[in-house]
Amino acid sequence: MTGKWIGLLAIAVVATGIVVYKAALTGSSSFDVSIAGTPDGRSPSVLLIADPRQAEEACGCAEIFRLVQAAGSRGLLVREISPEANRAAVRKYRVVVSPTVLILDESGAEVARYEGEDGRTIEAIRTDLERLLEAER
Repeated sequence: MTGKWIGLLAIAVVATGIVVYKAALTGSSSFDVSIAGTPDGRSPSVLLIADPRQAEEACGCAEIFRLVQAAGSRGLLVREISPEANRAAVRKYRVVVSPTVLILDESGAEVARYEGEDGRTIEAIRTDLERLLEAER
């Protein structure tokens, strides 16, 4: 009889471990990309995942920070996330390059992704941000 209980306990522990592992892989965590304070709590239109220390440098990453922040100051919903401070966001959006800029629709689904900081990427981000701002008017 004791052997059956040990077997059942072992199965329960393994099943719990599998559920926790799968939740971590799919990004099911308490991380929420909604912007606190917005009346409708909808997902941001732009998500920037980058090291904030690079915002002050003279590099492409700093230019991306300026573009995204300017779009935010003009009314676009924007969220900046440090990959070191929020591993859940990195997993959820499968970020492998910093900076990464994601354009999200109203439901939070990815519409466009820009990785890195080369000139063509920066220009594409600029174009998409302008397009989004025009659509907001």
